[in-house]
Parts: sequence; C-alpha cells; structure tokens
Amino acid sequence: ETRYRDTAGDSELAKDECKNNYPKINWELECENVFIMGDKSLQRAFDELIDNAVRHNSHDGLDITVSASENMADQQIDIKIIDTGDPIPAVEAKPLIHGYDPDPPADAEKVGLWEVQTIIDTHQGMLTLEENSPELTMLKVSLPLADPQ
Repeated sequence: ETRYRDTAGDSELAKDECKNNYPKINWELECENVFIMGDKSLQRAFDELIDNAVRHNSHDGLDITVSASENMADQQIDIKIIDTGDPIPAVEAKPLIHGYDPDPPADAEKVGLWEVQTIIDTHQGMLTLEENSPELTMLKVSLPLADPQ
C-alpha cells in the first residue's frame, strides 16, 4: 500500500529504536517535516541503509547522522545517511558510482545495496554515494516530494 510518509516522524521512531539497540553509537537526526510517497519497501530500504552503517562498523566512537531536507529546485527530498566508520568496499560501491544496474550481483551477500537501489528506483528516486573515505561515508537518497493534502 502506497501512502504519504512523514520523514521526520518515521526517522524519529527509527532513531529511538537505534539508540535503544545500539547505545554506544552517537545518533544525530536532522529532518525537516517533509512528505514522500512510499510503501513499506521504502521503509525497508532506509532500514537497510542504517543497518549497513551499524553492522559493518565498530560501534566505539561511531557517529551516524540521518538528515532529510527539501530540495525545492528539483522538487525532491534529499535524505542522507552519514557515518564515520569504514568506507564501503569498492566492489559494493561500484554500482552506486556508475548508476543503477537492474541485474542483481552474483554474490548473494552483496545484494543489500542493490535491493535498496531497486526499491529507490521503483519510487522514481536515486541512490548515490556522495563520499566514501576512511573518515566519512555519505549515501544520499533523492525522492520526489509529495503534497500530503
């Protein structure tokens, strides 16, 4: 079922759950009250992006920031997941750098980001790797804005 999703509300719930489950991680939330159209798979995509940041990094000293803001010039919302952990390995980052690939990766363990990309693509959005360095990993999801009226 596709419905309007309040990014600030959804993010606040996720942040509370993450803080309870992973108290050693420093969580930041910077979300404007903006709306997008999406179904449960879209929430699953964001859960996967946050889970990747948690699962693939040491929790000591790890900062994870989730931000959402309107980009009125492009009539979209930009959602960023930023972490101070290890960079995404090159083989997994390749599709994020070179664009969406409709064919799943041969290695079943590397399907997480591909699945996220597929879900975002289905919602007329784009997943990009903005930065991938030893100091910072930043993924950006851009989705069309929705008017909740």
